[in-house]
Amino acid sequence: MVWFWANITGGAVQKEFEKYDKLKKQFLKNYESPLAKINKESLSQNELMKHYLMRNKTYRAQIEKFDIDYIKAHPPEYYSTVLISKLFKKNKSVHTLKVLLDGLDDDLLEKPEIQEMIGEINLKSKIEIGIDKILANVNPVNYEKDGSFNGKQFKNILSLGSFSDGNICAMDTEKRIHMIDTAGKKLRKIFINCEPKMINKFKASLNGRPKTITTDENNHIFVALNLYKKVKYTYKKRDYKYKVGQGVECQVIDTSGKLIRFFNLEGVISAGNIKVKQGKIYIVDDHKACLVITDAETGKMINKIDGFSNNPGRFDFCINNKNEIVIANPWQQRVQIYSADGKLKTAFGQPGGALDDFPLNGNPLNIACLSTGAVVTSETNFPRIKIYSNEGAREVKGIGHLIEDGKNFPLISDHHDNIYLAVYGKGIFRCIPEN
Repeated sequence: MVWFWANITGGAVQKEFEKYDKLKKQFLKNYESPLAKINKESLSQNELMKHYLMRNKTYRAQIEKFDIDYIKAHPPEYYSTVLISKLFKKNKSVHTLKVLLDGLDDDLLEKPEIQEMIGEINLKSKIEIGIDKILANVNPVNYEKDGSFNGKQFKNILSLGSFSDGNICAMDTEKRIHMIDTAGKKLRKIFINCEPKMINKFKASLNGRPKTITTDENNHIFVALNLYKKVKYTYKKRDYKYKVGQGVECQVIDTSGKLIRFFNLEGVISAGNIKVKQGKIYIVDDHKACLVITDAETGKMINKIDGFSNNPGRFDFCINNKNEIVIANPWQQRVQIYSADGKLKTAFGQPGGALDDFPLNGNPLNIACLSTGAVVTSETNFPRIKIYSNEGAREVKGIGHLIEDGKNFPLISDHHDNIYLAVYGKGIFRCIPEN
């Protein structure tokens, strides 16, 4: 895709831009900068951030509205196509883009660069077919926080897993796995052996740090450990130490903590979220921003899904009832659904302030799937959990205020379609269908 708005110099397009810029500045006089407003108020650091994010959301929405209105009011101008291409890059919905393109003059639509953009949008339209079609057989549900679940004692949880009997397990920052019953009572705890098992003459100096856990159909617990070695270097006569990632080891244990097997995960440098289903391990590589699929017995790589971002970073995913891989893509602010062999099938979501949309960058943050096919997402900055069905999104009641702004938290669904999330410093919470 040629992003032809990058340089606008001289001629008619420059004059169109100057007209647009002048009108936008006049329009934005009614919307003072979010940061300028906050500087006039006496607020705490957390309050400042919340006020800034809320006002910035409004400010950006007004700019987008101005751009869309400008395009509709100036169909013969080339700069209108520049604004459409910006909306395309921001992942605006195919429907919105097509409506705006249909309103342009025919002469503009014949230009080669516009034809290229139309081709990209048509390709995108084959993927973004609409939530009502993607989740056609998924009926809407209402969820709420379960006041009977007492998980507040588990305040430093990094990762969650669930068992077929309704119990869950939770790994904390102290390298322990807590076994928890359906009422939130701790049954027992397991200490994770962080010494890498795959020791040989080349890896004798490695250390292991547990990163994430999950469970399989046999109620075995899979622990992903980041392997690293400590390296020393001297700078200006001072000694420094740092850690260098060396790969990921997977340890499989039973509910009593007994080690069943262990192996290295081929093709993974830094462990992110992990799932196991039907003999396969699905794990995010935070270093490469990709999803690696390996054999659950040997760790040998089977497939890899990448192309999510040019930068390293974490993202979440789940496996739905059709064995499809459902990925929360925070860089494009949408949910992407892949076939079991890693081919992109469909996607939904766009930046925006509506309930179906995902606000600001970094959302959706976490994702889970219910047995019905419904998709559960969480958002930060404007904290909430939503459940998507064929009618769009519905917000889970009584939980948003518990989510820490800007922080990641584990989110899973269990075998009985209960939703669990662990908020650092606050505990584990459960959400259930409304009565």
